[in-house]
Amino acid sequence: MVVAMLCVGSGLRSSPDAVPLLRDSPQKVAVDQGRGFGPALDDGAAGRVPGEFEKKDALLLGVNELIEHHPETLAEIVAALAGRTRIIALISKPEQEQQTLDLLRSRDLEAGTIRFFLWPAASMWVQDFGPRFVVDGGPHVVDFEYRVPGREVENQLPMAFAATFGMKIAHCHLVMEGGNCLSNGRGLCISSTTLIDQNKEHGQDAPAIGRMLNRYFGFSKWSYILPITGETTGHIDLFLNIGGPHTAFLAAYDPGEDRDNAARMDANAKMLSEIITEDGRPLEIVRIRQPAARDGSWRSYTNVVYGNDVLLVPQFPDFSPELDRQALEIYRRAFPERRVVGIDSSKIVAKRGGLHCLSLSIPELPGPR
Repeated sequence: MVVAMLCVGSGLRSSPDAVPLLRDSPQKVAVDQGRGFGPALDDGAAGRVPGEFEKKDALLLGVNELIEHHPETLAEIVAALAGRTRIIALISKPEQEQQTLDLLRSRDLEAGTIRFFLWPAASMWVQDFGPRFVVDGGPHVVDFEYRVPGREVENQLPMAFAATFGMKIAHCHLVMEGGNCLSNGRGLCISSTTLIDQNKEHGQDAPAIGRMLNRYFGFSKWSYILPITGETTGHIDLFLNIGGPHTAFLAAYDPGEDRDNAARMDANAKMLSEIITEDGRPLEIVRIRQPAARDGSWRSYTNVVYGNDVLLVPQFPDFSPELDRQALEIYRRAFPERRVVGIDSSKIVAKRGGLHCLSLSIPELPGPR
């Protein structure tokens, strides 16, 4: 099998001298199939997607389910962000506003920096269906296609959000969930190959995806890697996060517990290390050991929340306390200037998500603070 790096020019035309990147034996297909660089993209005219590690105006948080089913997790998140990052709380029923305020008061937590956004979404995974923000002078919203059966209300949230805050909006036919599109803030997009698979079902190939990433999001480079074997969403945020323009945190698995994903993540690490960022520096890959899904739940230490001067890291004290400790140590070494806080995510992981899935960075928001 050949995985090729496509070298294309302006307008994403196919190049006659695309060169092979890897050549694999049939025995290695299960590990390496699908890794590669997308078509080279033009300099984005749309602006840029800020990195989640950058300073933000607010964080959109899926409070709708948290307040009903996971109030302790909600209280931990609010306490960790208090005084650093204001929260826009997505609620699905009016009474959830008072429920949230009562919870915070019972914990002696300040509620003055929380604003509520009422929208009848059933899901708390706002990262996947919420608005994407592109900064070009001022911010605007990009509305992509969130095609999850029974979730049309969620798919309409970006339009509702833009209308409420008086923001410009661009509609994009890219089929995507937000947990599968990460930015280094400098024109680089990293996704899993699930992005290609989802769009292929709707007649859009890799060059078409590349054109949309460039036109609507301003990305000038796109790389895609293999998702976790056996995990059903294919989302990249369950095994990768971008912590700076030149730094990515990538999962590692013990081959004695999960041989397939240990090999797959090692192959992904090699692929990512070949990325050269906009200023000519290679992408540094920091590995974080994650537990195997022995009970069917994919516990992730890369599914983090970057707040202002704070980092929220999932913890699973009843399942992998030693790996919890190691993850916190790695992030504290990497970010001595940030307060690194562990958040017990034991209950929400059973719903196939984590802290990052619950949240969405808002780089700039119109209106009073």
